[in-house]
Amino acid sequence: MQIPHVLGLVVLVAPFVWGFVQIRRAQKTQALVAVEETQVQQSIQVMARYSGLRTVLMACLWPLSILMGVEFPAALVFMLTAIWLTWIVKRLARSEMLDSGLVLSLIQIHLATMLVVFVSMVRFSYFGLSDQAVIVVVLVSMILVLNAIQLRRGGPPLGHASKATGRLVMLLPTVFYLLLLFFYSVTLWNPMTTAKLKTYVETFPDGRWEDWSIAAKWLVDSGNPPDLSEIQSRLDAQLQALATDPYEAAPILAAGVVDSSFFAKLPTMAREKDFLVTGFSADRSFLGVYPSIFNEIVVMAGRGDFTPQEREILVNRLELTIKQRNRIGYGELEDQLAATKLAILLGASNWVETHRELVHKTLVEHQVTHAQMLMNSGGFARSIALGSAVEATAAAIELMELYGVPDGVDVDLLRSYLRPHAPDRFFGRTYQEGVRFASLERLESLPDVKPVGWMKRCWYDRNILASMLFAGLVLVTVLGSPSLQVLSKSDEDHSHGQSN
Repeated sequence: MQIPHVLGLVVLVAPFVWGFVQIRRAQKTQALVAVEETQVQQSIQVMARYSGLRTVLMACLWPLSILMGVEFPAALVFMLTAIWLTWIVKRLARSEMLDSGLVLSLIQIHLATMLVVFVSMVRFSYFGLSDQAVIVVVLVSMILVLNAIQLRRGGPPLGHASKATGRLVMLLPTVFYLLLLFFYSVTLWNPMTTAKLKTYVETFPDGRWEDWSIAAKWLVDSGNPPDLSEIQSRLDAQLQALATDPYEAAPILAAGVVDSSFFAKLPTMAREKDFLVTGFSADRSFLGVYPSIFNEIVVMAGRGDFTPQEREILVNRLELTIKQRNRIGYGELEDQLAATKLAILLGASNWVETHRELVHKTLVEHQVTHAQMLMNSGGFARSIALGSAVEATAAAIELMELYGVPDGVDVDLLRSYLRPHAPDRFFGRTYQEGVRFASLERLESLPDVKPVGWMKRCWYDRNILASMLFAGLVLVTVLGSPSLQVLSKSDEDHSHGQSN
């Protein structure tokens, strides 16, 4: 257990505990009294004025966070809102105007504002190990519960002009809220699993072969080889076009699902072999370990077309390539992974040990540890100047599987990048969900990666924890506050007449 995490959680929980104590104390001091309608309207105007400032500040914080590319302080927003709610309740209690309906209506306004902000920010600018869409689920659940409480109590909040109108206003958006709840909770009730990943690989309904390859290779490596009979014809078509469409064939070969006997059916590659191991370029680096080069070496090595001397030439060319590519600035991780796989295939037994320092340096340089506009940090980039990319991240994790995890890589930040995202499922990005899941599973399987303890997880998911604590405070406030009786103008006149 790490002391900073414990202290952080204490600071996180403190405003909610303080708010609970203060609100319960204020609720006990409030007597059940009748108030005049004019007093109610004045209180609503005063509270709305104070509440409006907070709404404006949060509305400004939202686009500012997007434009500056900084992490949106979700937990802090909930902590400050808890303090604001406590202040509102204490102020109303001092003036003997604390009413559950009035407080409920003020909370509903702010929940609607918060919902707009968090729906927009749920994919970006958050750190956490769990799907941050849970924050939206908590907010929507709060709104639905408050609406149900309001309806059960007989209609609109204190001071509303018409009960019928108030009920209609509450009922109309309920369908929208339910759809939103269903949409953003999908990773809770229908999470990605190894079985679902296997189904995706075996049917391949959408996405690119590159994404399919990442998921398929993890299944093969983890001892769950997929049954590819359903898409075998598509695989064969891509492999037969290996020479004309190498970019589609290379991922299939990299997935490790092609039997070496298939290579014998392919035409000879005398011209390609000549380019690889003879002629003026035999002692030079490749421009990059491109898919065409990867395919040719895999096929010819699988068929045994290379002599020991030719294998040595290719290993030397691959070594020159990754050293030179490291200076170009794009695609280093993918090139280093492809070169490593080919070198091992060609029999370079000491390759990993020889290039460990170079690969570790590249991994550390390419992890995106700073927040960027509309991007999540934690993953690995194809270039130092770019943001995180799932393909580069998957390559980086495979490299760490071979070379070990360097000290400079933030594993927890990488976990945060690979966390599930509810929008992926409903926006037709199943392939990205599969890539994230497979990459995270591979990362967790590495011997250098330690599992996350419950205290650490609570701290890293502090945004979700803060939203739940705020939801509890809201329920305590609404359910524990008294209901005041509002005297209309005629009631006031009648009361005055009796007193005279």
